[in-house]
Amino acid sequence: MATDDQVINPGTEITFQSSGGTVLMTVDSGVSFTDGRKSAECTLATNYTDDRPERYRWTCKAFWGAGAALKETLDLFLAQANADGEYEGGVTAGDAEFLDVNGLSNMTYVGSVVVTNATEELEHASGEVILTSNKCVLVVWNTSAAAAMHATATNFEFKLLPIPKAPEA
Repeated sequence: MATDDQVINPGTEITFQSSGGTVLMTVDSGVSFTDGRKSAECTLATNYTDDRPERYRWTCKAFWGAGAALKETLDLFLAQANADGEYEGGVTAGDAEFLDVNGLSNMTYVGSVVVTNATEELEHASGEVILTSNKCVLVVWNTSAAAAMHATATNFEFKLLPIPKAPEA
């Protein structure tokens, strides 16, 4: 390896799921259509002064039960906390049902997982998001008109992978 080559360690991946993940989120409890769910609190850094990335790559897999129509979505939001521990959209931390569709407007929109096959199938999506807080809560909203999320633990997973800051020259 040339002396000017640099290896960048992206950092630790954070996984939101019902078991075996970093942050508890039980979407497999059967998030109903036009309904949501919020996660337990995710701590990205111990404080605001940590030298940590602000950009994260996210990936999500989701599975609807019978009845999902093409182009329906599972919308993904991250409610970031301010220095006082108050979350965007007035959400509180804790794995639980989320019913305040209006509160989503004040959260950081991450992206959507879109139904691309009307037969039951695992759907995947990914993208990037900027997080400036040291704590956040993931909130998902099922826009389906008739289909709940599939009630199996392995059928929902959301991951955040830090994108390291470019080294200074």
